[in-house]
Amino acid sequence: MTEHSHDEPGEGQRRRGVLLLPNLLTTCNIMAGFYCLISAYHGRFEHAGFAIVVAGVFDILDGRVARALGGGSRFGVEYDSLADLVSFGLAPAFLMYSWALEAFGRVGWVAACLYVICASLRLARYNVQQADPNTKALTFTGLPSPGAAGLICSTVLFEERYHLLAGAAPAIALAMVFCLSFLLVSTVPYGRGASTEPHPFRNLVSGVLILVAVAAEPHLVLFIIGVTYTSIGLVRWGWSWKQSWRVAGGSMGKG
Repeated sequence: MTEHSHDEPGEGQRRRGVLLLPNLLTTCNIMAGFYCLISAYHGRFEHAGFAIVVAGVFDILDGRVARALGGGSRFGVEYDSLADLVSFGLAPAFLMYSWALEAFGRVGWVAACLYVICASLRLARYNVQQADPNTKALTFTGLPSPGAAGLICSTVLFEERYHLLAGAAPAIALAMVFCLSFLLVSTVPYGRGASTEPHPFRNLVSGVLILVAVAAEPHLVLFIIGVTYTSIGLVRWGWSWKQSWRVAGGSMGKG
């Protein structure tokens, strides 16, 4: 038997405590996602939309807490991925189906199912990329599932509050689900929301202002945030494609 084969007294208990907190936050993520399913089933669409927002908050917290405490584990990574599938895959798909897609019959449930499949593929691809140290990057490949779910729930919240889409809501919802499904499995670059680098003071102030705006008018501000985040990736991708096309065109002209 070698020396120090066991943890120092209390070390194992502290380690278990560190691992417990992030996993408890992940469990809260799952609970919020499941509450979304229950609320959507009973037609309480605003409750369902806000449940996804809450799930997103817990999804941010569990990763940050794990990194801050140095308590990350392979179990936590897999558990978080399964939680994301429930809260940002199944829950928003069922919410959108119950809210608008059911009117399209078979096409509606196929669209919702496609979203779940694409969210699953997106999460699986992300896990594989994270496991490979050569694929680390400053951007996500494809729209992150919380971002797609955020746009879905914020659209439902916006319409439930303002009723601007009226009879066009089902058609817009159907087109949105197909577009988001494509973006989930696309190579469109999206910025990462978390960083280990210290943030400037102005970022803190911006965050506080956003929180105040969300608290004041959540239905509108969450919708603006969802549309903006989804659009930024598309604009970045379009600009990159345009630059590549210009370079390729210039090279051909010189040839």
